[in-house]
Amino acid sequence: MPSIEITSEQHERFAAIRKELAAAHAGEYTSVQSTDVMAYLLDIAEAADDPTAVSDGKSETTAQDDGEDTTDVVDEGRDISATDEEAADDDGASSGGPGMLNLLDDHEEKWREGDGDARYEVDLPDGGTKTARTRDDVKAILFKHY
Repeated sequence: MPSIEITSEQHERFAAIRKELAAAHAGEYTSVQSTDVMAYLLDIAEAADDPTAVSDGKSETTAQDDGEDTTDVVDEGRDISATDEEAADDDGASSGGPGMLNLLDDHEEKWREGDGDARYEVDLPDGGTKTARTRDDVKAILFKHY
């Protein structure tokens, strides 16, 4: 795989984004790799460059946190903020925050508590429904499909 050189400041920002993504999307048995962070940042850049994208003024793209209040501005000009509650909550119930962290609030009409074995249900754009065990799983589904 090709490598890139970044400054130590950029490395710190990259590591913070990685930790934030891991806190929101990586479960107990998963992790977020550097390639995942790079793909995430490239997706943000692509979305920012898309002139046909419609925005309601709410950002849907940021990362998760490393346990302390941080605000980083990535090269694409988006703020990445996080709070301690998201990382500390075992079942993923979070108070939200900018972008990725408030996906639950931004899309509250697209998910609900489930009746069966799964705690939550998420309505998909194609009309289907996907189940999730935790709010972090709900966030991951919302991020993937919306």
